[in-house]
Amino acid sequence: MNTNIGVGVIGLGMRGRLHVQAYQEAAAGLADPEPRPRLVAASDTHLATRLEAVVKLGFRRSTPEYREVLDDPDVDAVSICVPAALLPEVAQAAVEAGKPFWIDGPEESSAPWQEIAVAAGQTGLVTATTGGPATVEQAADFLRSVTGVLAAERSPYVQS
Repeated sequence: MNTNIGVGVIGLGMRGRLHVQAYQEAAAGLADPEPRPRLVAASDTHLATRLEAVVKLGFRRSTPEYREVLDDPDVDAVSICVPAALLPEVAQAAVEAGKPFWIDGPEESSAPWQEIAVAAGQTGLVTATTGGPATVEQAADFLRSVTGVLAAERSPYVQS
């Protein structure tokens, strides 16, 4: 199988950069060889960070508008790495756009998260939640889950 998955990252602060690093390591083959992520689009509110996303991090493009990442047909899955207050809004938009997503540590018991989980489940979207820094193994597990080749015993945090 030669599967490449177009990845978008929304928010390039500390968590976003950890997700980027995990994807870069997965692309370099430091995890299972398939699927391989392609860094397609990044979103951040800071111009300097957006420029760095393309010039240094390897994204094809960047934008200040996260919805442009979600609407990009070359983006197959997204990491949502925005401040906690924005997580429900961006996750709901990802569900509406039909994009599988990976986030770090939401308040899963809150009403907005329960609604998002139900909506994602009804559409069959893969979502992944991790409680700590992103790792290459977590990135690989998320990417495999998007393509339907996830080994469930390796990734108890992935939900579909």
